[in-house]
Amino acid sequence: MAFARSAWGIYGARDASATAAFIGLPGSTFTITGAQNDTSTALVAAGLDVKLTPSVTLGGRFDGEYGNRTARSSGTAKLKIAF
Repeated sequence: MAFARSAWGIYGARDASATAAFIGLPGSTFTITGAQNDTSTALVAAGLDVKLTPSVTLGGRFDGEYGNRTARSSGTAKLKIAF
C-alpha cells in the first residue's frame, strides 16, 4: 500500500523562546531562544508498505517540511512480523 500527502502549514505564533527557573533557587531564571519557523511551509509525506509474506511486511515513510529559510526531513523504516 502506498500513500502520498501534501499540505500547506501556516504558523501564527512565531515566538521561539521559553523561560524557566529552578524552584527554590532565587535568581535562577533563564530564557532559551530557539530557531523560528517560517510563517508558511509546505508539508509533504510519502510511504510504501510491501507485504513480503502473509505475516511479514516491510515499509518506509518520508516526511518533510519546507519553507523559505528552513527545511526539515525525516524518514522511517519498519519491519513488521506477525505471529
